[in-house]
Amino acid sequence: MTKKWLHILLGIVIFAVFFCVIQKIYTSRVEAVGTPNKLVLADFYWWYPWYGAQWKNSASDPQYNAAVNVGGYLRQDAFRYVFTQSIPFLKSGEHKSGSDDTDGSIGTAWFKSNFSRAAASGIDVMTPMTRPDLPLWPKALGEMIRAQKELKSEGKPFPKLMLHFDGVEYWDHSKGGNNTNLTGPGNNFDVIWKGTQSTFDTIFANLKPEELSTYFYMYPDSSTFPVFVYRVEGNWSNVKTSDWWITQLRTNFTKTYPGKKLYLVLDDLWCNNTYGPNNTIVNKTCNGDNYYTWGGALAGAALPGHRQPGLNIVTVGPGFDNTKLFGGNRIKDRANGTWYSSQLQKANQLGANWILLETFNFGEEGTVIDSTTGTGGFGNTYLNITSQFVNSWKGIVKSGDLNSDNVVNNDDYKIFLANFGKTGAPGFVSSDFDKNGVVDIFDYGILFGYFGK
Repeated sequence: MTKKWLHILLGIVIFAVFFCVIQKIYTSRVEAVGTPNKLVLADFYWWYPWYGAQWKNSASDPQYNAAVNVGGYLRQDAFRYVFTQSIPFLKSGEHKSGSDDTDGSIGTAWFKSNFSRAAASGIDVMTPMTRPDLPLWPKALGEMIRAQKELKSEGKPFPKLMLHFDGVEYWDHSKGGNNTNLTGPGNNFDVIWKGTQSTFDTIFANLKPEELSTYFYMYPDSSTFPVFVYRVEGNWSNVKTSDWWITQLRTNFTKTYPGKKLYLVLDDLWCNNTYGPNNTIVNKTCNGDNYYTWGGALAGAALPGHRQPGLNIVTVGPGFDNTKLFGGNRIKDRANGTWYSSQLQKANQLGANWILLETFNFGEEGTVIDSTTGTGGFGNTYLNITSQFVNSWKGIVKSGDLNSDNVVNNDDYKIFLANFGKTGAPGFVSSDFDKNGVVDIFDYGILFGYFGK
């Protein structure tokens, strides 16, 4: 055989190998996307325009200067960590000063950046802490959807949304939370229902019916909205509940929005007799569609005691530190990411279908995984840990973005070359694309196939 034909044959072999490798990564990615029960969610605090208003002491004096307008942004003095991207300081009922957002551009840009970082780290769903009792909640929700639409139009990934009701009884500011009940008709339930209705009216006003499943995660079918319901707020006591309000909320929803349903995921505390050292919850509400356990950032990953068959929801967090709060004294050391990584793996071992991250950006309890800066900051460490776990958990072979900056370029190529053929070298796990335990020519083919994409 001539040298020419040897070269041609060698080229055919290389092409065949390369094609098989690319086919393998493509198949792996498609299979992962098609797995409905492996979902990563992150609690998302929309912060603006109200954040900082609640940080006042009993004399109504500002605490930690959290409500001070500095350079057009809300100061983060009350937060354990400083976000790399500052929070917009906008005018609201709580804050009279601040920037106007009349065209929605400031808020939308902020949501857009948060959603981009979340999607790049493998987060499928953002669960914004819903507060329809706050005047600008409808505006914020509309801007979240607008941010998603802009990312979609630019061909960029974005997380879907899923509502997370934040302390539903607290939505009625006039009651103060004492001696309240959810055992039958009355103002206490009306506040929850009206907040739910105003929220979904906003959603349906911003999205066409055929767009709903593009921007909101639907489960268990395309007509059902899952909603997480957070615990009773910490300053409440003696709250009486029954199964009545859960049934009524579902009924009102379907009656108001024909063909649509709610799938209610309750905090496990709804079924417990006690919550914390200062609260006693007389509680019989145990007919939720499913349950989750709050507190994974502090106490660690665990299955809820009242979970329903077929879908295990586990909460995970990077650690906890509320020492900047007045009276705060609880700490769970992050251990430079070791705690977070171990709890993600524990969630996997527990058979989690949905993993709820506490949290993407909650500042004052120190549960943030979003990028932080300054003294004590950790940059993108926890976003990178999330990305690595998600790819492994879902069986996705990463496409060559070794430094997790959401683009495959020469920087990634250099990282790969530095680890080529080295078992156990720094960055080895992220370079071993076909997961055969060695960085070799097959991984080179995968990286080359996605280079610059």
